[in-house]
Amino acid sequence: MMKKLAAAIFAVVVMVSAASAYNLDFTILNESGSSITRIYLSPSWEESFDPDRHLVTRGRGGTPTMIANGGSEKITFGNVCTDYRNSAMWDMYVVCADGRKGMWRRIDLSEVMAVRIDRNLSVRTFTALELLGMF
Repeated sequence: MMKKLAAAIFAVVVMVSAASAYNLDFTILNESGSSITRIYLSPSWEESFDPDRHLVTRGRGGTPTMIANGGSEKITFGNVCTDYRNSAMWDMYVVCADGRKGMWRRIDLSEVMAVRIDRNLSVRTFTALELLGMF
């Protein structure tokens, strides 16, 4: 019964995702050992991160998104930018409170539902199917 329900939920998610150009929203899971104080996202075809355009913020005031160690944050592209919704491949750059920085290239956000950043500032991405398999 649970497997049938999970399969039905997955089918609905896939159909909804297929209806839009790209569903780029994802969740960042911070397991870095430090707070993440800045997150930048840029389409992979751009050569650098523009702090004025690519800083991920929340709310009307544009407060930079911060994620405590052990925390998570849903990143919605309504809050990131509107010019690049047709770009599936993205680069991500983060700055931690302890001064460490990490950059990852060519993350396919059209497929990814979650990104986990670990203590070594390595990234693991999870698709919807992988997340569903965890339950």
